Amino acid sequence: MEPFTQKRIVTIGDTDMFGVVYYLNYLKWCAEARELFAFEYVEGFPEQHLISVVDMDTKFFTPAKLKDEISIKVHLDFTERKTTHHMYFDLRRESDGKQLATHRQTLLFTALNGRILKLPDQAVELIERCRPKN
Repeated sequence: MEPFTQKRIVTIGDTDMFGVVYYLNYLKWCAEARELFAFEYVEGFPEQHLISVVDMDTKFFTPAKLKDEISIKVHLDFTERKTTHHMYFDLRRESDGKQLATHRQTLLFTALNGRILKLPDQAVELIERCRPKN
């Protein structure tokens, strides 16, 4: 399966007064990509369960600027536990393929009341299909 990819164009609201993307917007874009991915692939989200971020790590390489077209690719992998998984984001500028940032989130499936759930079989299958290729 090809990685899930979300594309977006950097707008004025994403940038500072010099036209450079404010760093927290990268995290906002990853959260948006995670949500769109879940809407498309995770049955029962958000009516039956939610996906909670318990840890994250971001590395920034080069800034995006006003009007840049950005692609955000999403990959999934397992952790050592049966209740958690990792979601990886690779943010690149479309015009030159330059890597802007990488972002990793450790996630849990939770019931609407906050109780942690074992990964559903559908999620395990999805993670297997979306694992990063080495």
